[in-house]
Amino acid sequence: MSTAPASERKLVATPASKEVRYEYQSQPNFFYCGPASTRIALTSVGHPLSQDDVAKALGTTEDGTNSAVDITRVLNSSGGKDAYETTSIPGPAAKPADVERLQTNVTQANAQNRAVVANIAGTAVDTDGMAHSYEGGHYLTVVGYRDQGRTVKIADPANPNVQSYWMNTSDLANWIATRGYSA
Repeated sequence: MSTAPASERKLVATPASKEVRYEYQSQPNFFYCGPASTRIALTSVGHPLSQDDVAKALGTTEDGTNSAVDITRVLNSSGGKDAYETTSIPGPAAKPADVERLQTNVTQANAQNRAVVANIAGTAVDTDGMAHSYEGGHYLTVVGYRDQGRTVKIADPANPNVQSYWMNTSDLANWIATRGYSA
């Protein structure tokens, strides 16, 4: 794994579809989505810490986890060796360049067997037409893609009955809008 900052790395060839190996674990309470999502991502790189250990490293409280910047810090210190960086989607809606960057970041990370952690808010609909709503915000993990990254697989720690689902990358980018992700 490269030790150069993520922004300085060369792009790697990516297959048309890819799913990373990961260990799913649901969040045990309403405020552990950050630790649960980060733990899922850490299992993809062979560092399965407990959610409590991840929560402590993130500084998670009953108010949740502050930002994707904290997620990136913990992913890098716990096994990423500066493989991760935080990307923001600052506006109320993702621009085409934001969607393209997310698609590239997901395919690059997943091609390197790394999951991506996204900080989302609001409601989005998956490819099966099911709505997922987190008005107060939530963290989830992107563990795969297909169709050259136009569709992504989400591992969502909030619902152990529906552990994963597929979503259009543009819908995920709009779900992330005003927040960020660690890739």
